[in-house]
Amino acid sequence: MRDTKPVRKALVCFFRRAAQFRESLTAKDTPGDRRNTHYASSLHAIVAYVETLPDDHPTLEMLAQCDPLYDELERTCGGEAMFNLGYYSNYAGGAFACGRCHTTGWSYDEKGPDGNGALGPSLRGDVSTTRFPGPVVGFDQQVEFVCTGSEHGVRYGQNGQGTGRMPGFCQTPAEAPNPAETGEVGVEAREASDPATVGGMYSLEDVQEIVRYVRSL
Repeated sequence: MRDTKPVRKALVCFFRRAAQFRESLTAKDTPGDRRNTHYASSLHAIVAYVETLPDDHPTLEMLAQCDPLYDELERTCGGEAMFNLGYYSNYAGGAFACGRCHTTGWSYDEKGPDGNGALGPSLRGDVSTTRFPGPVVGFDQQVEFVCTGSEHGVRYGQNGQGTGRMPGFCQTPAEAPNPAETGEVGVEAREASDPATVGGMYSLEDVQEIVRYVRSL
């Protein structure tokens, strides 16, 4: 009998990430239409239910026996999966994925080795541990950098200077106001939510998983 714990973990990750995505869209809700708020609440309820399932629950055992699904669920969670979020499933068009900017060919389904550099710099070959040295201090500094994002001209890590191109992944995005008038494209950052409890595009725990993976490349 296969271990069902990875299946439960992957399901929790999947539904929690979907809830966080819906929460990031709640700025669109109006008093008469709060669908994103309701969706997020329902998804969090699913997470709470899945977390209570015993290891021998028939649903978990059934999912664990389906080889393609089991493999896909294992790939759903963890630093490597989140680094490449959307590459296999097209979730959010890959907008949350580090690989979209940091891996050659990622955006057109011909990705090279993770983090080999594209629009964003290469992350391979001890780049992260050199830029953010130290297994504790450096790790925490890199997590904070990924959570808050790059600011143009602002230093980060060892001898790094921000360009402003990387968003803060613990912040919640919102639609740019009046794009037709201002010419703005995409989203502008709202005040950051508490990443430890709410998260934005990712939670603090998610970013820690990603940074652990990136520091291993």
